[in-house]
Amino acid sequence: MGDSADMLTDQQRQKLLARNVDVSLILRQQIRAALPTAQDQFLTVMVPGKVLDLKSFDPYDANGNRSSAITPDGIRLREAILCDDMPALGPVQLSPSGKSVMRSYITALDRLIPTEASLGFGRGKASSDPEDPVKKYGESMKWLSAIDPGQKKSHLERYVDCQREYTMATEKKARAYSAALEIARKDYHTVKEQTKCYEAWVAENSRYYQNDCQAAYMKWVVNGQKEKVEYHFGKVDTSTVMSRIENSKETLRGCLLTTDDAAEYGGVRLLPENWASIALKRVQETSLRPGSTPERSVKTQGTSTSPSTEENYWTSVSCSFSASEWNKKTESSAVSTSLGVGVNYGLSSLDGNDSHSSSASAVSEQMTQCDVNISFECMRVDITRPWLHAELFFDHEITTAEHLHLSPGPQFLGRLMDPVNYTPPNEKEIRDAQSILSNRYGLFPMFPTAFILAANVVLEFKGETSSISSALNNSTNSGSASVGYGPFAISTAYSVSTSSSSSRCEITSQGCRITINAPQIIGWVSSMLPALPRLPDDKPLFN
Repeated sequence: MGDSADMLTDQQRQKLLARNVDVSLILRQQIRAALPTAQDQFLTVMVPGKVLDLKSFDPYDANGNRSSAITPDGIRLREAILCDDMPALGPVQLSPSGKSVMRSYITALDRLIPTEASLGFGRGKASSDPEDPVKKYGESMKWLSAIDPGQKKSHLERYVDCQREYTMATEKKARAYSAALEIARKDYHTVKEQTKCYEAWVAENSRYYQNDCQAAYMKWVVNGQKEKVEYHFGKVDTSTVMSRIENSKETLRGCLLTTDDAAEYGGVRLLPENWASIALKRVQETSLRPGSTPERSVKTQGTSTSPSTEENYWTSVSCSFSASEWNKKTESSAVSTSLGVGVNYGLSSLDGNDSHSSSASAVSEQMTQCDVNISFECMRVDITRPWLHAELFFDHEITTAEHLHLSPGPQFLGRLMDPVNYTPPNEKEIRDAQSILSNRYGLFPMFPTAFILAANVVLEFKGETSSISSALNNSTNSGSASVGYGPFAISTAYSVSTSSSSSRCEITSQGCRITINAPQIIGWVSSMLPALPRLPDDKPLFN
């Protein structure tokens, strides 16, 4: 057992945590510069990063061929689980929030209401007012039920007939396409041959079905007076707003994926779709050797004569930290912690038995005393949720009750979470920020729309690094070494001498160099909702 004197004290842990937050905040600024986001989007850096087994997300075999034209359910479920955790309300996230995006969204939908009361509650304007909703309702009802000149049916009935013809044309087209795909599957065995046969049929026959659908649609627009009928129907159908909310819930029910233990997750679509294959190929191509960096790998590959479609997905990021400057940065981490960044993750630790406590203390201390050069490559993977209808939150016909808060709006929310890049909050807002975020806007003020995947990470420590290199290179440990620096998780779960190790540490003339081969998610990009309840006036989101 390790001596208690070797354990980290609370003061040391706070110091290491402050350093870890500072590293993550500076890296966050570098990522924001390399991968710019809109002002209503927010980047949260994860500490530690989430290491992924990319092979479990890859539908391609070793030869680059898909086993099926459709992504397997197992991969779809793993992607849904991966993207279901809500990011923390702050620039740095020290642990999973434990909040589900899907369930938070459903709860948020239940808080939405129309901005105006439905007809019949006596809140309309005087009947002499041309904008009186009751008067407009009567006028629209009269027009919809009026007989169309030259026809024996009302405007609404004529609209329904034309709509039915258009629906039948689209259904005929869908059946023909499905039949062609089924024939291709029966006649050919490989996905490549099936795709070629199907595409040939589409090229030959698609024009006929498209013209048929277009003709039916034009008849619907002209003879059925589509736009005019829908305008008047919008005045009559007072439940339209709530119907859209219910339709969103119905769409979600159709996109649910279920695990073996009956847990449900909302399906997602990730772009690029082959993101896992791209990351795996990138790691295999670079195969960082001692002394190499992501920047050098990019330059080397840039001289190749063979085309590379994956190259555009990656962006190189690098920065340096000086140990002598860290005493000046303690204020930034203190502000970050006050804005909701919890203190529940130490800078570094070693898995295994208690005898590793002295090693953990020494490694952590040496990391804080070294100058550091960091370089890595990152790729943004966008998340699309077909069941999440974000436009509902931006529709000014929809709001929440005054006592039910979802979001203060991007400007104010950004100020509370990130005073460095948004207008700095006043002193009272800083004091109340954590309470405001957790108690008032903790449900669904934003939702993740992308994650940042890092690969080929190189950490060069300059200074006294004997404890760092010893801890990571000692293959006789009864447990695997696991160290964290900023958002990067370092693991030597395999023998350091093997090429398959997820990371390795090499001694240099100035200290040591750590290379991390395992791709990991180091950040999430979230879209912030507009103010709900609505602001009293329509001011621009940003000055």
